[in-house]
Amino acid sequence: MTITGHELGYQGRSVAVTGVASGIGEATARLLGELGAEVVGLDIAAAAVPLDRFIQFDLRDVESIAHAATAVGPKLDALFHCAGQPQTAPGLDVLLTGFVGLRELTERLRPALQAGGAITCVASTAAYAWQSQLERIRLLLWQPTFAQAAEWCRNNIGTDGENYALAKGAVSAYTAERSFAWAREGVRINCVSPGPTETPMTEEFRKSEPDYMNRLPMPMGRMAAPEEQAWVFAFLGSPRASFVTGSTVYVDGGYVAALTMGHVTR
Repeated sequence: MTITGHELGYQGRSVAVTGVASGIGEATARLLGELGAEVVGLDIAAAAVPLDRFIQFDLRDVESIAHAATAVGPKLDALFHCAGQPQTAPGLDVLLTGFVGLRELTERLRPALQAGGAITCVASTAAYAWQSQLERIRLLLWQPTFAQAAEWCRNNIGTDGENYALAKGAVSAYTAERSFAWAREGVRINCVSPGPTETPMTEEFRKSEPDYMNRLPMPMGRMAAPEEQAWVFAFLGSPRASFVTGSTVYVDGGYVAALTMGHVTR
């Protein structure tokens, strides 16, 4: 059966997608357009995917985020965060792009989302144990402004993997926290935690660790295609997921389940 915008309810809906220049963001923006949505794409780099509008911005810069939020406009039905930096990027960039800038843009666009609106954020299986790290993650969540959060990040940069896991764990924690506050207002927020997916970011992982993909357990024997992640984003952001909020959904071919039950090791 072919799924159309009618089934998922995207026809005539206005959506914004970050990270549209490549990978999961590009696949998500393309799919949403095919489903009938009016797609506003945001990225630091130019996008090749068809869009109704494109806004260039930088998640590391609060003024750029403010400009982008204004440019998106006063009405929005769904927001999709697909932008991010690989763990090989400078630690501060990973933390600002992965969480601090994501939070800033979300808070600025929240008034544009009316009842029935949805926010879907990209997290990662790298942060599957985020609940056990909640005490530290809360130190970042409690920083009230972009500037204060950025300063906290500068003072707490760790190893490449630690920075990436912290940013993604903070996204899951932020999602859980905000879901409670916004539930009564009819606005939902969820996370997608992808497993290994064939994107340009995966190539960066390979550069830093040539054996990365060989040692990573993959219960299904392969990586995901970006389109397989995009369909989950599209569902969670659609009216058909109207009772799903505060969730982190693992789209990882069974990796976290196998890890939890001891069938594989990290």
